[in-house]
Amino acid sequence: MNQFAFKTGSSVAGSRFSSHLKKAPTNFWGSETAQIKIFNQLTEAFSVTLFGNSIGINCKLQPSDLPYLPLTDYHNYEPFLGAIKNGSLNVLWPGKPLFMAITSGTIEGKKYIPVTKDSLANQFLGPSLSIASLIKIYGKKKILDSPPLTFGDAPLPERFGLLKAGPLSAMLAYYMPVWARNFSYPTFKTRCIKTFQERILAIAAEIEKNPPNVIVAMPPWLREFLLHLSKPLLSKLIDKKPVLLLSGMNPLPYIEQFKSILSYQPEYLETYPASEGFFGWQDEPNKDIRLLVHNGIFYELLTDDIKGKCLPLINCVLGDKGELIVTTNAGLFRYKTGDLVEITDINPFRIKILGRSKQTLVGFGEHLTVLILTPQFILLMRNSMLASANMLLLPLLCTRIKKPITYGFWKLITKFPSLYWQINCTPSFVLLTGVTTILL
Repeated sequence: MNQFAFKTGSSVAGSRFSSHLKKAPTNFWGSETAQIKIFNQLTEAFSVTLFGNSIGINCKLQPSDLPYLPLTDYHNYEPFLGAIKNGSLNVLWPGKPLFMAITSGTIEGKKYIPVTKDSLANQFLGPSLSIASLIKIYGKKKILDSPPLTFGDAPLPERFGLLKAGPLSAMLAYYMPVWARNFSYPTFKTRCIKTFQERILAIAAEIEKNPPNVIVAMPPWLREFLLHLSKPLLSKLIDKKPVLLLSGMNPLPYIEQFKSILSYQPEYLETYPASEGFFGWQDEPNKDIRLLVHNGIFYELLTDDIKGKCLPLINCVLGDKGELIVTTNAGLFRYKTGDLVEITDINPFRIKILGRSKQTLVGFGEHLTVLILTPQFILLMRNSMLASANMLLLPLLCTRIKKPITYGFWKLITKFPSLYWQINCTPSFVLLTGVTTILL
């Protein structure tokens, strides 16, 4: 990395992040005023769009009117995507999107989510706040004396009509401010390397002289990166003891693996990014994720999906649980994110991510959800001194295996000693973890 560019980027980064820190106590507080102001701005914008007119949104709309308007999911927007693809204006949001973020979709496959000039500011503010929080916790010297390492997809976009489209992490690389490009690993050239394995080698060469103090990644990407580092470089990284910013999934199943690779317990904070918007970040250790409530997103909580009971965030109380619903300045109105959350604080608003709304298995009269499985899996790993983050859940057709079975999956299952682990006292499922077999 060019030293002049690095020093310039470091200096600007320090002043930008310091500015966020100074504003944080006042402007970033979770207040009713901020959400009402955002609601009014959003409804005024939606009132001039094709989508807004189709469902009766007008600029006089109040939060109390929301029960009379529909909740939406991706299928509600599919008829409008063709108009965006053909270059029409004012379809979901005034003007046209900057680009389309492609998400693989946790439940329903590939999706195209619009990113507008307004929502792009939200996507960049979230990571800036995360780094600012790290500076507040660990100090400028620890965080800013080397560039953060950020993992993402290769910025090799496809076409969506007249627009570019690609994974959000890849597309943000095109719009990253110059000062941020000069103060981050990897370089844009390295980001463009298509295969992950080759990109890891290029990143390793970049960070060799000055390993990062902050690593921003999804846990599986970070694990693969650490496993492919040479011993000398891994040793340098261990000496730095980088702080981790983790997102995309529950990091706890991976922490034991990181501990095993790094030979120490890494410190980490969680963030809550999505193609639909940057929703929150963990601004303090041992506290839950703080919702970003002042920047272009109005939140609701679907507390009863069957009855359709939905509460604006500002009306929620401590302990409320449900699916997070967002209205955003990217053109999504009362959009069902699929994420189940619990309100754990209201001043500022903090949430705990519980899982996905559709991650439920039903078998043998038993319901098994991610809320039950993940904590039990983590506990099992700790109690048995194992380190695994991958799991495959299968129905178990018999509660006891007395002798090896010589066909199909069961030959694989009975090849290893089994650890018996019960959930709700019903051994109805078998969990393959990559290190052993567990009967649930």
